[in-house]
Amino acid sequence: MNKEDIVSTIISTINTIFKSLFSSIDNNIYENLDNLIFIKPDIINSSSIKKLLGDNGKNGFIYITDVLLLAIFIFYIIRYYYSTITEQNVEKPSQFIFKLLNCSNSNYYTYW
Repeated sequence: MNKEDIVSTIISTINTIFKSLFSSIDNNIYENLDNLIFIKPDIINSSSIKKLLGDNGKNGFIYITDVLLLAIFIFYIIRYYYSTITEQNVEKPSQFIFKLLNCSNSNYYTYW
């Protein structure tokens, strides 16, 4: 055998090994990436997500956002009445209520 045949055999062997190795990795990695990236509908039924979101109206992120919206509303009422005393300009109540409703709607749509 000459050197060219030996080199050609080595290169073809290496190519075959890499081809089978990469095809094996390629077939396995897509399934694992699908399991990591895509969220299945049964994730809502897990106990940790129920604890995080709150399965009733007394705990979780939804309760916290409701309390924050109420606090912002109370803050605006106090600020509005204080502005009448100090004669400062604040936004109109209709504008504020529209913003508050817009925030509350987008808040509920992200969780439901």
